[in-house]
Amino acid sequence: MLSQEREWTQDTGFSRLPRQALPPGALILVFTPLMDPRLVETLRDLRQRGFAVLVIDVLNGEPGAGRSRAARLAQRIWRMEQQAIRFSLRELDIPVVHWDGEESLDLSLAPFTRRVMVTRR
Repeated sequence: MLSQEREWTQDTGFSRLPRQALPPGALILVFTPLMDPRLVETLRDLRQRGFAVLVIDVLNGEPGAGRSRAARLAQRIWRMEQQAIRFSLRELDIPVVHWDGEESLDLSLAPFTRRVMVTRR
């Protein structure tokens, strides 16, 4: 993609799935690096529509802090954005688990296998 000569723009994505896209009572597993705050609005909509949602954080690193003050500040802001996204998901009662992509996903999901994922209507 980088070798293309076109100008790329950021996709605005979507914030609402069509009602017919998911069967009633579906458990939605979301694999994400939690890098886009717009994800929270999409997941809020799904929770309000009664779906159980579980977020699987696949981010395995963070931007390196350079030596400059600006680089350290940018890393700090990045960390705060990550914390804000996680806080928003906790407020929506959406659990977030980390998965490094190497260990078995079963280990990360084990705490949720015996618990009922409660949905609000």
